[in-house]
Amino acid sequence: MHNKYHDILKRHGFSNAGTVSVKEFVFHKSFYEICATNQCGKYNTNWSCPPGVGEYEDLVVRLKAFEQALVVQSVWTIADSFDIEGMLESGLKHNAMLRALTDELYPLLGFGARVTLSAGACGLCQECSYLRGQSCPMPERAFGSLEAHGVDVGALLGSCELKYNNGPNTVSYVGVILSDAFASNS
Repeated sequence: MHNKYHDILKRHGFSNAGTVSVKEFVFHKSFYEICATNQCGKYNTNWSCPPGVGEYEDLVVRLKAFEQALVVQSVWTIADSFDIEGMLESGLKHNAMLRALTDELYPLLGFGARVTLSAGACGLCQECSYLRGQSCPMPERAFGSLEAHGVDVGALLGSCELKYNNGPNTVSYVGVILSDAFASNS
């Protein structure tokens, strides 16, 4: 776990964390394109998923503008591999933990650029302003979707020596915080 932020990450309940150079990110346009199949029901409904999030190429350029990223992971016990309700509930808990973490961590990172990515759609607002044709009212707090940005999460976890699969009857979620401050504080 990243030493400088170890206590903060543990306090917010993250099981694992690591830092990685953004140069090690692996991007696949296919992850972005899969969003159009709308298997999760979020396509064309919010600012963190396609098409609202923007064009794939622009998203990759946006992330590559950073040097370092903090990767956080939460691991949850579920009843079995068919426990969809447990998976969804764990995902909501993960994103709530990530939101609380960023609320505490962002002020410590200063005023530089920063981006937070997580699993799936943002979920900050009860109904996304995208559906009303309005801009995001809180872009500084909104989360982007790892999938929509084409990030290969398995490769990302491998780059910072974290496991993708954490054992039977578990589900793991990942969040990424990119900040100019990580490069200067590494």
